[in-house]
Amino acid sequence: MVPLLIGVSIISFGLSHLSPGKVGDLLLRQSGGVTSSESAQRFKQELGLDKPLPVQYLHWLSKAVRLEFGASFSTGESVRQEMLKRLPATLKLTVTAFSIMIGLSLLVGIPAGLRPGGLFDHISRLFSTTAIALPNYWLGMLLLYLFGVHWKIFSITGDASGWRVLLPALTLAIGMSAVYSRLVRERFLEVFSQDYIRTAQAKGLALPAILFRHAFKNALMPLVSLWGMSLGYMLGGSLLIETIFSWPGVANFAVQAVLNRDFPVTQCYVVLMALIFSLSNLTVDVLQTLADPKLRRNVQAKKV
Repeated sequence: MVPLLIGVSIISFGLSHLSPGKVGDLLLRQSGGVTSSESAQRFKQELGLDKPLPVQYLHWLSKAVRLEFGASFSTGESVRQEMLKRLPATLKLTVTAFSIMIGLSLLVGIPAGLRPGGLFDHISRLFSTTAIALPNYWLGMLLLYLFGVHWKIFSITGDASGWRVLLPALTLAIGMSAVYSRLVRERFLEVFSQDYIRTAQAKGLALPAILFRHAFKNALMPLVSLWGMSLGYMLGGSLLIETIFSWPGVANFAVQAVLNRDFPVTQCYVVLMALIFSLSNLTVDVLQTLADPKLRRNVQAKKV
């Protein structure tokens, strides 16, 4: 995680200096100052922008490890406070979309895997192909129009209260659930072709007992790491969805920061998303190792 976060911090810091215009002049213009040569030079000295880039990066990094990214140019408030204020809304959207994705992938993938070639299998394949092909921004605008404008079931105001999370979460989850439903189907097809499943069927065990006692864990264990990675992808994918639905999260705030060249906010957003993505993957790896005896034996063998 440490080399990854250091690399992300270098990219995040460097991209702000590659944008059109000098950073010092942009900062002075954002603060409302006059960009004369003397005022710009004095402004750069106060912020340390007259020093070499490696020195500026180390100074910035020393504050970034404490999650101190300065003040937002747009609001004038601390970037950390602005992000923490909006982070619960983004996490609510991501966790809801993640739960919908897992639920849909299981509800569609398991029956299709138990009855391959059947009617439900063909219908699920059509659903998966269509859902994967649909751009999520188009699907989001369609759902927003139907349920928010035409039928007026959900509110379209920019707040994160109540059931309003369902529309953006569903938009974020449908495409990925279509992919994982096919993976779940293939995993159950593979597991139900194993000898121990055939032995359980020969003993006369009921399908629910075979499914939950023998097949479920072995079929889904390889997908746990993929699901964990998808949690990080959803955090990144929420950027467009939050903008469409005016969701008051960090992604929507970051989009406005990009448009306004609010560098402290964009830098904080990139580092924060990388940190959350890394922590989610680490958590999934640990949980998968604890749940899978084969992985535990491999880890113990490496230690020996």
